[in-house]
Amino acid sequence: MKKNSFVTHFQILLLTLLLSSCGGGASSQSQTSTMFTISGTVTGLNPGSQITILNNGADAQTVTSNSGFAFDVAVVRNGSYAVTVGTLTAGQLCHVTNDTGVNVVANVTDVSIVCEAAADTILHNFSGQTPVGPHPSFSLTLGNDGDFYGVTTLGGTSNNGTIYKVTSAGVETVLYSFAGGTLDGTAPSASLTLGNDGNFYGVTKSGGTSNNGTVFKITPAGVESVLYSFSFSAYPYSLTLGNDGNFYGVTTNGGTSNNSGTVFKITPSGVETVLYSFAGGTLDGAVPCASLTLGNDGNFYGVTESGGTSNNGTVFKITPAGVESVLYSFSFSAYPYSLTLGNDGNFYGATAYGGNSNNGGTVFKITPSGVETVLYSFAGGTSDGTNPQTSLTLGSDGNFYGVTSNGGTSNNGTVYKITPAGVETVLYSFAVGTSDSSDPYGSLTLGNDGNFYGVTGGTASVPTQGVPWSYPNFGTIYKITPSGVNTLLYSFTGTAEDGFFPYSSLTIGNNGNFYGVTVEGGNYGYGTAYKITPAGVETVLYSFTGGTSDGIAPCGSLTLGNDGNFYGATSIGGTNGFGTAFKITPAGIETVLYSFSGGTSDGANPQGSLTLGSDGNFYGVTSNGGTNKIGTIYKITPAGIETVLYSFAGGTSDGANPQTSLTLGNDGNFYGVASNGGTSNNGTVYKITPAGIETVLYSFAGGTSDGANPLASLTLGSDDNFYGVTSNGGTSNNGTVYKITPAGIETVLYSFTGGTSDGANPQASLTLGSDGNFYGVTSNGGTSKKGTIYKITPAGVETVLYSFAGGTSDGANPQASLTLGSDGHFYGVTTQGGIFSNIHPIGNTMPAQNGTVFRY
Repeated sequence: MKKNSFVTHFQILLLTLLLSSCGGGASSQSQTSTMFTISGTVTGLNPGSQITILNNGADAQTVTSNSGFAFDVAVVRNGSYAVTVGTLTAGQLCHVTNDTGVNVVANVTDVSIVCEAAADTILHNFSGQTPVGPHPSFSLTLGNDGDFYGVTTLGGTSNNGTIYKVTSAGVETVLYSFAGGTLDGTAPSASLTLGNDGNFYGVTKSGGTSNNGTVFKITPAGVESVLYSFSFSAYPYSLTLGNDGNFYGVTTNGGTSNNSGTVFKITPSGVETVLYSFAGGTLDGAVPCASLTLGNDGNFYGVTESGGTSNNGTVFKITPAGVESVLYSFSFSAYPYSLTLGNDGNFYGATAYGGNSNNGGTVFKITPSGVETVLYSFAGGTSDGTNPQTSLTLGSDGNFYGVTSNGGTSNNGTVYKITPAGVETVLYSFAVGTSDSSDPYGSLTLGNDGNFYGVTGGTASVPTQGVPWSYPNFGTIYKITPSGVNTLLYSFTGTAEDGFFPYSSLTIGNNGNFYGVTVEGGNYGYGTAYKITPAGVETVLYSFTGGTSDGIAPCGSLTLGNDGNFYGATSIGGTNGFGTAFKITPAGIETVLYSFSGGTSDGANPQGSLTLGSDGNFYGVTSNGGTNKIGTIYKITPAGIETVLYSFAGGTSDGANPQTSLTLGNDGNFYGVASNGGTSNNGTVYKITPAGIETVLYSFAGGTSDGANPLASLTLGSDDNFYGVTSNGGTSNNGTVYKITPAGIETVLYSFTGGTSDGANPQASLTLGSDGNFYGVTSNGGTSKKGTIYKITPAGVETVLYSFAGGTSDGANPQASLTLGSDGHFYGVTTQGGIFSNIHPIGNTMPAQNGTVFRY
C-alpha cells in the first residue's frame, strides 16, 4: 500500500565554499584538504546511449560511453554524497553501487554504475475518455481464447466502469459499460474469474437493488447479466471457482458478528449462500482482505486484515460447507494478500509491511496445517522493491512472480521473481514517464506464451524546480518475460484546472470569509490559495508557481497575522527546494518570506501551519533537516528572519519528524506532538519555550491501552489542559482522544471503535466549541466508512454527529480540523468526494473526486 504522500523530499546540496591558498610544502590530503571529489565508472552502456547522473540531487553529469566520470562539485570534509541516475536512454536499466556515503574525509573513486538492457514496450494506453475506462487496478484474466479480460472502476458510457478485452498484441476492445442504478452494478472492484462455461464472473462494490454491489456474469462477446445484488455494504473480492463449479468469495463487511465480514458461495445461476461470518477478536480473523485460494484438498484458504492473537490478521481455512479454522495469526501489521498454491501443495503469499527494520514487506510460505515461514524480506532502495500489494503468480518454471508498489531504480515499483526457497531477483524497475508507468496494481497473469501480463494504476510526475505537476498517463497494460524484458501495452491521460486536494483546515478572516490552500492544481499545478464565502462562493486568490522563486504544495492551514494578512508554509519549492514560508494578502498578493536550506543547519519540508506567538512572530516545525536531519522547531518574523530553535534527536528520549502545528499555551510556551520517536517509537508530546528549551512531556505507549502516532495538533481547553487525537492505538486500534496536562499527565478519554457506528483514524485536531465541548472529524468509519463528524465532552463522552456518504453529492475522508464560523456553524473540507474529475493525486489509480468544502 503505497503511502499517498504528496510531499517529495528533494536532496539538493548547494556548496559555495571559497578555498584559500595556504602556501608551503605538500602535506597529507586527509590532514589539509577540505573538499573531496566523487568519481567512478559507467559500464554496460549500449552504443549511442547516454546516462545523466546526479550527486545529492544536483551537479548533473552526462556520460555517453563506458568510461570514468567525476562530479564537478566537490564534497566538503565530513559531508555526504548520494549518486543517483537521472535520465537514461530508453532500453537501458542502470544500477548504482557504493552510491552513498557520509563523513567523507577522502576522495571517493569507486562509485560503480552498471547498465543493462531493459526493453520496455507499451501494448496499450488507456485514454481515460468515454468509452474507454481509465486506471485499471485489478489483475487480468486469461480467457479460453488466449486473450486477456479486465475491468476498470470508472469510465465507460456512464462513467460507472468497464469490462475490456486486450490481445497479446495490444488490441483493446471495450466489451461492456456498466450502467449503474438498481438494475446494474457500478464500479467493478476485483478481477474477473473464468467459469467452467467459458464465461467470466465478477463483482462490483456498488450499484444493484440496494446500491451495495452485485455479482455479475459476462460472456466473451460482452453480454452481461446481474446474478445477485448484495443487501449490505459488502465490498467483495474476486470470486474463486470451486471443484463443484460454484463460486466462492469474501466480503469485507457484513455478517452476524460485528460487521467483520463473510465467506459466501454463489452458483452460476445466482443462488447465494453465506457460509461463514467472521467473529474477530483473538480467536478469529476479521475483515477478509483478499480472494480465496483453492487447495489441493478442495478446501479454501484466505487471509484477514485484522483479528487473531495480535489483531494483525490471520490465515484461515474454510471447507465448502463453511467450517472455518484459523491456521495462523500474524504478529505484526502485515496487510497480507491472496495466497497462491505452489507445486509442493503449500501456500505462498506476500505482506505489504513487516520484515526488516525498514518495514518493506515479506514473502511467506504456509503449509495447509498452518506452519508459517518468512522466505524473504524486501530491502527497498534502488536495488530492491518494497511494499508488495498483490498476490504471487506461479510460473511454469515453478517459481513465483510478483510486483512491488515502491522501490527499484526510480522508486516506482518492481517486478520480481522468487524461488520456493526464498531466493529473490528483481526483474524490472518501473521508470514512469510517457514510455513507462508506475504503481503496478493487481497480480501478474501468466499468458499462454509463458510471459506475464499486468496493469499499472497510473502516474503523475513529481514537480521539480521550474517543472510543474504533470500526468503522463492514467495507467497501462504491460507484458514482461520471465527474464525481465518489459512491454507497455496501454496508457491514459488527464489535465489540471482548479486547485484540488485541500488537506488543511480553513482559516476565518477578519471579513468573515474563509481562506485555505490546496496541495495541487492551479495554473501551474503546484497548489493554490483560495477564499470561500459562507455561502459557498469560491475564488482562487493565488496559484503557486514553483521553481526557485516560489513554493510548491502548501500543506498547512493559513495563519491570520496581526496585520490582517495570512501566513503559511509550503513543503517543497523555493531557492533550495526544501520549502518556503510565505505571506499572502486577502487580495491574493503573495510574498515568499524565507526559503529553507535543509542540511544540518536548517530545517527542511515544513509540514504544519505557522503559530502566532504572543511576541508577534510565527513558530513552526519542519519534518526533516536540523542537526539530526529528523526535524526542527523554528521561529520566523513577519519580515522573514528565520531562527532554528531546536533540532529533534529522535530515539527513545525524544520525538522525531513532527508533522503538525504548535499550540500556544497560556504560559506562553508552545506545545506540540511528534508522530515518531519516544520510548515506544509511537510519538511524543513536547513543550518548547520561545527561547528554544524543549521538554518531552509524554511518550505514547500504543497498544490497546494508549494511543499511537499522533498526526494532529493539540487544542487548548478552557481548563488549561490540552486535548488531542492519535490516528492509531486504543481498544480497537482505530485511534484515541486524549487529554494531557501542561505537566505531562496523559489520560485516554475515548477509543474509536470504527465500523459503521463510529469513526476511525482521526487525523485532524479538535476544535473547541462555544459549549465547551470539542468537535472533530475522522477520516474513516461511519455509516459509509467515509469518515464522520463527532462531538466529545471534556469527560470523554463521544457522539457521532454525521457520517459522510461520499459520492458526487457529499464529501469523504476529511483530514483537516473544523473551523467555527461566526454564525455558530462548523466549516471544513474533505479530501475526497464531490464531482468527479480526471485530475488525480500522486499514486491514485482513478479519476478523482477532488474534495469539498462543507458546513455543519
